[in-house]
Amino acid sequence: MRIFTVAAAAVMLAAAIEAPVAQQPAAPVLRQAATNPAAFIVPATEIGLLQLAIARLAVARTRDTDIARFGNYVTQVFNGANQAVAMAAGDIEPPRALDRDRQGLYDALEREGDTTFDDAYLRLQGRGIDEAITLYSGYARAAGPGPLKDAASRYADDIARLREAYQKLVQAKAR
Repeated sequence: MRIFTVAAAAVMLAAAIEAPVAQQPAAPVLRQAATNPAAFIVPATEIGLLQLAIARLAVARTRDTDIARFGNYVTQVFNGANQAVAMAAGDIEPPRALDRDRQGLYDALEREGDTTFDDAYLRLQGRGIDEAITLYSGYARAAGPGPLKDAASRYADDIARLREAYQKLVQAKAR
């Protein structure tokens, strides 16, 4: 019964913030990214833009110093990741603003009430970190040598450390 309740809550949360249940980049995207840098640059930058936006929102809205500190850490990692990808992008222009779907996620989080904001933020941030790890580590493994692969490799490691910090924070808040 508990598993059903948790699953139902996850589905309701995803619907409430207008998010697909699974935001993981599909395997075909990763395969395409290995031979087409734009197929990595665009989603990597879009992921980063959303992570930056929601982390900044969390720092501004939360009353929890641990969540604010984590939001600052997220900002540091994804500022670096987006800058590294942009520098390695060559002639490919990375997105500069949230796409419609990610803007909808941000807007839904922004509408959260004070009592539910922190939990909603952590769930959305966690999904984005997972999405970023999948994309960055997949590109780092599959792409040919070059500055973009180097950026993906470096930040795949940084995002993995960010994921560890996220898991510790969520565990601490669950107590």
